[in-house]
Amino acid sequence: MNRINNLIVFISFLLISACSTTSTNVQNQFDNIYSFNWTLVGKNKQFISINEVVDKLAGYDVVVFGEAHGHPAVHLAQMQLFELLNKQSQQEYALSLEQFERDTQSDLNDYLSGEIGEDQLIKVARAWDNYKYSYRPLVEYAKLKKLPVIAANAPKHTVLCVGRKGVGYLDTLDSDQRDFVAQQINTGDSAYKQRYFAFLSNSSSHGHSADSSEMMKKMTERSYSAQVIRDETMAESIAKHRRDNPKQRVLHLTGSYHADYFQGTVERLQQRMPDLKIAVIHPDDKTHAQQEKQAINDADIATINLIVKSLPERFIQDDNRLEWSKKILKKRLDFKCQ
Repeated sequence: MNRINNLIVFISFLLISACSTTSTNVQNQFDNIYSFNWTLVGKNKQFISINEVVDKLAGYDVVVFGEAHGHPAVHLAQMQLFELLNKQSQQEYALSLEQFERDTQSDLNDYLSGEIGEDQLIKVARAWDNYKYSYRPLVEYAKLKKLPVIAANAPKHTVLCVGRKGVGYLDTLDSDQRDFVAQQINTGDSAYKQRYFAFLSNSSSHGHSADSSEMMKKMTERSYSAQVIRDETMAESIAKHRRDNPKQRVLHLTGSYHADYFQGTVERLQQRMPDLKIAVIHPDDKTHAQQEKQAINDADIATINLIVKSLPERFIQDDNRLEWSKKILKKRLDFKCQ
């Protein structure tokens, strides 16, 4: 029974994939969950002001802001940065979002132009459940200032089916559906792939049989393909916008796993536009002492760190985690791939 339960947790984890890193649940110097500090990355990191952050980012064409989805401080920092980048920079910044999918771009444009209301946007553009308190402020600022908002991600239903059937599923799509996913997809070996496999391996339990381990290996491979679909599509979306609007910079919001160590979306954007200067912001909820201890190892994780308070632990009891995993698994398995 324990093996079955472990397998359920592992499968549900694969289906969700590593969009963002989970909280380390380590206490830090903040009492307020909205509090944050900016720091430079490296052994000699120091706290800097948001104005210094804007100055630091002045030499970059694209800023990729990795996030812990739903973290209040991270989303507050994103809004403040987006506003200041547009106020203090010589070039305006478009907003690119993992949280909207390519096939909803026309709906997003309709909202920005005032043709539909917010409720309709949330419905037809399949906005995330936390849209109103996490991303609404940024979209509203873009709307007010007439800045483009890029629906950068691949359609969720396509990603889910790739995660279930493998990257070959893309060959079954018609031309219109295929255009909503990046044309170039590389799932070959890389440092990113090794990190992804290690991440999932460390997040799952041990003690599986040979048969279940082989099955998990195949599932992990398909899960990685789904992860790459997102990375490649977001990278292609940003690259296309830059080519069409070379004088406009881009702030891209995405789960931190897609950006850490300049891998994932970042490296695939760099491959498409080698001369592009890309900065990465990493949300960090570890204590300052732990940051100093890891500074040498993590020196290449990002350009700038955003230090935030850890979110509450989601589960204490294993039974609660298992119940949640079963619900996620059932929801995903009920989804039908055409």
